[in-house]
Amino acid sequence: MTRVARTVLPKVFLHIGTRKSGTSYLQLALRNSIEALDDQGLALMFRTREANVRRQLTPLRELVSTGDATAVDEAMAWTAERVRAKPDHRHLITLEDLAELPDSAIAAMIGGLSDFDVEVVLTARHWGLTLPSEWQQCVKERHTGTYRDFIEDVRARSGETAQRFLARQHVPQIVERWGAHAPVSVIAVPPSSRTEGTLVELFSDLVGIDPGSLVTPKSTVNQSLTLVQAEMLRRVNIALGDRLPEPAHSYRVGMREWLTRRSLMKHRGSSIRLPEEYLGWAQQESLAQLDALRAGPARLLGVAEDLVASADLATGPDTVSDTELAEIATLTLADLAADRWREVEEQRAKQRGGTRRTKPQVPPPPAPATRLRTRIGRTRAGRVARRWLRR
Repeated sequence: MTRVARTVLPKVFLHIGTRKSGTSYLQLALRNSIEALDDQGLALMFRTREANVRRQLTPLRELVSTGDATAVDEAMAWTAERVRAKPDHRHLITLEDLAELPDSAIAAMIGGLSDFDVEVVLTARHWGLTLPSEWQQCVKERHTGTYRDFIEDVRARSGETAQRFLARQHVPQIVERWGAHAPVSVIAVPPSSRTEGTLVELFSDLVGIDPGSLVTPKSTVNQSLTLVQAEMLRRVNIALGDRLPEPAHSYRVGMREWLTRRSLMKHRGSSIRLPEEYLGWAQQESLAQLDALRAGPARLLGVAEDLVASADLATGPDTVSDTELAEIATLTLADLAADRWREVEEQRAKQRGGTRRTKPQVPPPPAPATRLRTRIGRTRAGRVARRWLRR
């Protein structure tokens, strides 16, 4: 009997999110450890988020908006060539924005990787945590609706904001879309207080690397705003009116990279929490989603109950006082004023070719004799005075 040799296809892990599930922390740890990953046979496809967005997400979104597949075909051909360049490695693509893509974009992406063994990886948290995180993230992206309205819209499945949230955070629906094209593994993200079975350990075990080899960040990555910070930013968004209309361009430069990052995100505080009156609904919703996951085709990793909003979940308010808003606004203005002065000083130092000046440099006063010479040098009695000074 003749045996047919089994062809082993290069492995591609496609980590698609979800948003606010520790993705930024995990991605930074991976990008900090490129050489260690390569030594273990795992190739990280993109070393920056910007490159990933430019090479893959933008062409995929163009396909969705225009129906033109030219750019995405070229992008996936480029990606496939990179995988073929290291056939003995496992390959990893990680970008949380991919989770919300519609079926046409998913089909194009998986189709472009059809020569490989693709496994989709989804990291997820329950809605008791993702609702507050998503609202403040949307506010960072120019959203103007209140926290309560955001929750009510999601609960009613009403409006564009709610549909976007469902595309990003309804895990069974995401599994259904992606699972129609490739196998899916769902990692239940554990609480950050857990010391065993952490997100880094669960993810590392899945992709086949030593978690101890990763250089993990020392602090929070993509820190969430507090309730008062987010509410202040929401009101600024309203005050902008028609100005800075593009969240990914003008608004990003004018607001996210300046006001949000340079001031608000520097000041830590309590995370936004789900209001108590919505806890029962969040529990029911998360239980229903877990049941759907267990009945579906996805492989579930970690502690399944971590995907359920527990009865003892910490809750909090959804409004702030005018006094709190005034305090954070004042602090923000002071931060930005000081930051602007440092920026001006650094620009001046660069023009001088030196270091930034810390205080004005006042030249020392001239010696007494020099001052006297300066005063009398141009007088008629100058010659007599100079002879006297030389004595």
